[in-house]
Amino acid sequence: MLDVYVCDDFPILCEFTAKEMSARIQENEGELKMNCVSTDPSDILIARKKSKNVGFYVLDIDLGVDRMNGIELAEAIHKIDPHGFFVFVSSEIGLASEMQTKGLNVLDYIEKGNHERVGERLRTCVSKALKRVKAIEEARKENKIFEWATPDLQITEPYDWILYFEQKKENLICMYTENDVILFAGKLSDIFQQVDQRFYQCNRFVLINLDNVAGFHVKSRSLNMKNHYSCIQIPFFSKFRLIKALKERNQADLLIHKL
Repeated sequence: MLDVYVCDDFPILCEFTAKEMSARIQENEGELKMNCVSTDPSDILIARKKSKNVGFYVLDIDLGVDRMNGIELAEAIHKIDPHGFFVFVSSEIGLASEMQTKGLNVLDYIEKGNHERVGERLRTCVSKALKRVKAIEEARKENKIFEWATPDLQITEPYDWILYFEQKKENLICMYTENDVILFAGKLSDIFQQVDQRFYQCNRFVLINLDNVAGFHVKSRSLNMKNHYSCIQIPFFSKFRLIKALKERNQADLLIHKL
């Protein structure tokens, strides 16, 4: 079940977007429900803190003077709902799409005023979100999922989507996934005990998913992950163990011997 939240500082547009999302809820009966519709971002945060469900958020980027904007609201939400889905609406969508949304699970940027296309774009976004939720459910059934709970955070991520874990501080983990970056309290040694054999500990600070390796440059010891921007430097003493681990998983073709 996904909880739906709509926030736009212009009441007429807020009502219009809520109406469109209500139609999407009717199309997917039992899989979504409206939680909060408001022109005030603080109302969205209050409602979010009371819910345990993953959220689907349709947020205006410009929420008015002396308020947090839609990106800042999304960042605040992300701290308590790391798996939430975001759709941003803006009158300047080109500028909006260039704003810093790294780490947020953004499904789309929709231009204000294009009412004819809003419903179809939201339908597509809902479909993507529900497919992801169903994939999580299937991974849980097959016991191929990473689940971690802290007093402030509940993490649920299929192994297939995890790139690697990194110990940032003594009790702080950064999990890099296909679409997200999530910080949470924990120790790498405890995570290593929980996950399956596809995960390989390169050093004291990094635990990688071998199935999401894009290539390993043997001479430079640079490891590239499938998101195309993560590059991990492998210590010399771990180089041959990593080569062996990749070969054991029939991934010898990922070994790059040329400079």
